[in-house]
Amino acid sequence: MNFSLPGYRFACAVIVGWLCSLCFASGAKVEQNVIEAAMTLQLLNFTEWQDSANSASKQRIQIGIYEDAALFEEFQTLLERERFRDRFSVVLLAVDDNRNRFDSLDALFFSESDPREVPRLIKRLENRPIVLIGSFDGFLEMGGMVNFTIQQKRLGFEIDVRHAREHGIEFRAKLLRLATRVIDE
Repeated sequence: MNFSLPGYRFACAVIVGWLCSLCFASGAKVEQNVIEAAMTLQLLNFTEWQDSANSASKQRIQIGIYEDAALFEEFQTLLERERFRDRFSVVLLAVDDNRNRFDSLDALFFSESDPREVPRLIKRLENRPIVLIGSFDGFLEMGGMVNFTIQQKRLGFEIDVRHAREHGIEFRAKLLRLATRVIDE
């Protein structure tokens, strides 16, 4: 599909604004999980992996959810939709999972900070083409690539392009223009 940039940006902004208003009207974490899951799937559609094993020719993009069963369930619900069903798969991971489960991922989502485990896992995944996504303050400083933020009761995202490039990940310009903050030093 070829969308004109102004129309596409407007449509994305309207959808994200509408979803955010639903989320924060009730103040429930469940709605935030739905929005974060939906935004993650859309974000990964605008992501390119330099490693050929993770290219667009790959059948499914595998997303790992780190120790958050509620978020995992929201991803599973979204993946039942025809639009996402054949494009993505999701697995729930724990700190004690073996290394092979992490190595097969294309993206890994951390919904909460674990001051010991998150930096350790990010270090363990160094130099692997895995999009590291978080949803808490300080995630980009830990080595993450995408972080969901809440500002003025709106959910947005920030991207660290430098960390992504180090892992062989590129984000399309359309996605970078929608980010609330882009770090590229």
